[in-house]
Amino acid sequence: MTSSSSSPPPPPVERELESVVVLDAVVARAGVDDAAPGAASADAERPPPSPPIFSAPHGVFLHRASALKVPEEWTSFLAEEFARACDGVAIAWSKDERVRSRAARDAVPGRIDPNCCDPASDASHPFGVLLRRHAAAHPGALHVDVHGRRDPEGDALVDIGRGDVDVGTGALRGASDDERSRAFAERVRRAVSRRLRAFLATTWGGDGDGDGFEVNDDPVLAGARADGMHTMSQRGVELGLVSVQLELSLRLRNALRADGDATRGFAHAVLAAWEECRSGGITPAVSRQSGQKQELETFPPVSDRRRRSVAQYSSFVKVQGCVS
Repeated sequence: MTSSSSSPPPPPVERELESVVVLDAVVARAGVDDAAPGAASADAERPPPSPPIFSAPHGVFLHRASALKVPEEWTSFLAEEFARACDGVAIAWSKDERVRSRAARDAVPGRIDPNCCDPASDASHPFGVLLRRHAAAHPGALHVDVHGRRDPEGDALVDIGRGDVDVGTGALRGASDDERSRAFAERVRRAVSRRLRAFLATTWGGDGDGDGFEVNDDPVLAGARADGMHTMSQRGVELGLVSVQLELSLRLRNALRADGDATRGFAHAVLAAWEECRSGGITPAVSRQSGQKQELETFPPVSDRRRRSVAQYSSFVKVQGCVS
């Protein structure tokens, strides 16, 4: 544990930036396509106007006040894979930095948690700098902050509630008292939750709400702090991004990292929800308690191999040497 009163100053942000990887999926793919003349022409005709950005701030040990924040497994990997699937951008701690952090089992002296920062300090840590750069280049873009939560069982049910995907739009809701802004935040919450429920139900069975992997659209961890410190989502909204925090259970993270098609499908569901909100075509979600039927989007059929029980992913064996 580290005392906040004796914490060393943070490392220079220039040096810290070297510890963070920025993945631009379009640029990365263009580099491969250059080796095959003409292969990139179709994509070049439809470049994304505002590429989404996926962040994963908890891939290494970090200092948070007087506590040591431990890494959240596979969040860095998933943020990068989501960005690849959506022609987006990802910011995450580099693999070398994740390996170093896991070996030391401690945080770099002075390295603070980007998800618990003084609002005025974003220029002093790499995630704040990179988020600001993306917002300046792509105002109004979607920002998805990827986190790991505990599996919905035991004490976690009491502490943070039931859910394998916690859809947090607290930063959007708290950004303004304007009725239109609050209504937009509600549309985003409903769209992302509905699309992800449909994806989970189609991919792994169940209905995405009470059977199989579950979506919690009113979570405890909603991406907003009330103590004066800011989350990545709050900072993103301040910078003009549309920020959503997704807290993924370990069993869902294990399932996604084991199946590339599922990982891409998850990312596409989030992006489809965002496109729905941007176009104003959102259909209000209907509570299952009301007895009304909720429409489910259809996704491509999946193989029986992917239809494993949720319990299998709760006890998924970690691959030796893999670093999230």
